[in-house]
Amino acid sequence: MTLKKIGFLCVGLKGWISLERTKSFYIESLKNTCEIILIHSEEEFFEKLDSFDIVLNFFGNLVWEHKDKIKTPVIFCLHGGAVLNYKFLVNNAEKVSAHDSFIVNCTSDIAILKEVFVMPPNIHLLRLPISKDIELNYSKNECKSVFNINENTLLLGYVARILPQKNLHHAIHILNKVKNEVTKDVKLIVIGDYWVDYPILNWQKTENEYHTYINELIDSYQLSENILQFQSNLSNDELTMCYGAFDFLIHPTNSLDENFGYAPIEAMKCGTPVIGTAYGGLKDSIVHQKTGFLLDTWSTESGIRSAYYKGVEFIKKLYGDSALKEKITNNCLERIEEHYSFKNCAQNLVEIVNISTNTKMSTISMTGNLDFLTYKENEYLPTVKPSWNYYKKVAQLYCNTSIENIEFSSTLFLRTFSKFSILEAQIIFEDPTWPAKIPFNPQTEEILKACETTTNYNQLKEELSFTLDNSILFNLISIGALVVSQQKTP
Repeated sequence: MTLKKIGFLCVGLKGWISLERTKSFYIESLKNTCEIILIHSEEEFFEKLDSFDIVLNFFGNLVWEHKDKIKTPVIFCLHGGAVLNYKFLVNNAEKVSAHDSFIVNCTSDIAILKEVFVMPPNIHLLRLPISKDIELNYSKNECKSVFNINENTLLLGYVARILPQKNLHHAIHILNKVKNEVTKDVKLIVIGDYWVDYPILNWQKTENEYHTYINELIDSYQLSENILQFQSNLSNDELTMCYGAFDFLIHPTNSLDENFGYAPIEAMKCGTPVIGTAYGGLKDSIVHQKTGFLLDTWSTESGIRSAYYKGVEFIKKLYGDSALKEKITNNCLERIEEHYSFKNCAQNLVEIVNISTNTKMSTISMTGNLDFLTYKENEYLPTVKPSWNYYKKVAQLYCNTSIENIEFSSTLFLRTFSKFSILEAQIIFEDPTWPAKIPFNPQTEEILKACETTTNYNQLKEELSFTLDNSILFNLISIGALVVSQQKTP
């Protein structure tokens, strides 16, 4: 049998560890059913173009630039690009033919593509597999003992690049709240390296700015004895041991292109539940209350907001309940085996390529939804280009909720977004991910101070010195000054 020839384009792919890992998965999955022709340059592309049965645009813009010269179906791999490059997709939609298709890694990207194109193209959802090297053969107590941590110590974990958008500071806020409300015997293991060259909404002015912020936060909470930190160069065995030791993985990311996330599925492979933002790929991998806890997440005028403090309720729920913890652990293991095993993910990819290769060629082209492009500069955040407003509409499609249906009742709980100060008629929020500034007025200040700890709507009304206007409160929520959660009524 003659193998189908895939032109596998990865021009310019350097330094992205997660993408290199995904690339290896593609190649290993397809090598037995296809002849893979790796293309690393424009010269190679044109030299071998006529020999392809299908083109897989894994990385780079070479296919987009020369789409008119390609006479076979094309599979475009997005890797989170639906959020970051939606304008590019709209403006280049006519280059996509009806016989082409997209591979996405989360259902949120499907929603974006349906907005970006007037008529949706062929879209395939591909889950990515757990690494074969993540295999835990020890008990949780044995794993903890490796770090000289007592078996009764509640151990939280954070595994990610350390930059504002990954929200290590919110993991530390959760650690402090757990220490004060659940148990003093709690620790957080942080695995990751500080990054300073993140290209998206990077407000950092100096190389060590976020590092300094984290150290000051730890000191202010007096948590230095509660935190252990390791760099990201752990071996797979060492990383697996960490996942096995964690009682919970805390994954509070606000990274705009969080379309998948390997750390959460790696933790679940080791039976560890994940507390993560209900954003992008995490909405697919974490099953709320079964394999972890999804923190309600929404888009505001000054950035993404999540009800981080709600995650502590899940920790309280499992703490000391061995039967429930065992059930959650089994749920994690079952979910990974069913949806994220290499075999199942590879089979899905092979099927996608077969379907795409056998798709009938068409002269029909897609059309971009130009109405989806309108945006304005942001008035609450520092000036960067593109601004937060450039991403706000697509980021909302990555979120699991919105503020439109808030009920102003006893079921509503509110909390000030972050610590704040007042300077030159502005209220300045001291969050490094979303350093917002809003206009000052005495009523706003009074509301924010009343919500410095989580406050019930009815309690807030009683505490204020003035009659609360719900439109003012809704405006503060819309701006992002207040974080909310709505308790579900029976």
